[in-house]
Amino acid sequence: MSGLPSRLVLAMALVCALRAAADPAADDVDRCMRANLPKLSSVQNVRFETRDRTGSTRTIEGKIYWRRGADDRHSKTLVHIESPPEVRGSSYLLIEKDDDLDIFVYLPEYGKVRRITPHALAGSLFGTDFSYEDMMRLRHVFEEQKVTSIRDEEQAGRASQLVELVPPPESGSSYERVRAWLDRETCVPLRMEFVAKGGALVKELSIDPATLERHGSVWVARGFRLRDLHEQTETSMSLGDIELDVALPDRLFSERALAQGN
Repeated sequence: MSGLPSRLVLAMALVCALRAAADPAADDVDRCMRANLPKLSSVQNVRFETRDRTGSTRTIEGKIYWRRGADDRHSKTLVHIESPPEVRGSSYLLIEKDDDLDIFVYLPEYGKVRRITPHALAGSLFGTDFSYEDMMRLRHVFEEQKVTSIRDEEQAGRASQLVELVPPPESGSSYERVRAWLDRETCVPLRMEFVAKGGALVKELSIDPATLERHGSVWVARGFRLRDLHEQTETSMSLGDIELDVALPDRLFSERALAQGN
């Protein structure tokens, strides 16, 4: 993972409070992105296609479930893989809390739910170029970040706002900073750059502006591409039809449901 999915899932927009920032402009960005979420929930099909440096490809398909919290802030996100058979049932769960995020992953070959700790955030998600941290940042770009600069800058031919963020040392992030270009009209991030410690640009994520669509009051994007500049690989993420404000039970977003494949 766009309600959640469309900006994932960047979708899926990047919507956590700028708790570490005392900047009115940053607050405006956060309000805009939160306003672009569905009122209650969303469900969307997702397809990952990973290409290695030799040109070989691997495809994974599944669904992204997102539900807004009762307090209008603490959302829950579930990515559930349905194919191919060897990874069917693999799941990724993110639960937003007051000052933290709980992240869990279930892989059928291990037969148990594993909590993702800060030192494991750089691990690959289902064998794609997305790490656990990358997927987290699609939804939580601003979570506990220091906003170091905000300015207007055109991106993909559209008026955008460039936001540069610095993860706190205690977060366990593998990045020194993250830059995001947020579309002025839709609040969808059009591009993100991930800079490793030491200053090297290691990953680039972009969306195709042509895939931006409006569903009611919500803008969603359907096409994403993440390039790993070090490994010379890339993963395209395509999002299918979106269902908005459907009933999603709380038990769906639980460790037990992960292990049961629900």
